[in-house]
Amino acid sequence: MLFKSIFIFIPTYMGLFLGMYPYMGVPIALLSLARAEYIL
Repeated sequence: MLFKSIFIFIPTYMGLFLGMYPYMGVPIALLSLARAEYIL
């Protein structure tokens, strides 16, 4: 449970921070979320 939350939240925050604009960061975060859910 803890590892799953870590794998979900870290890519989300990284996507939001790396995106220069929130509109660019949100899709990256959503893709990371989908990838994390697919792997786990």
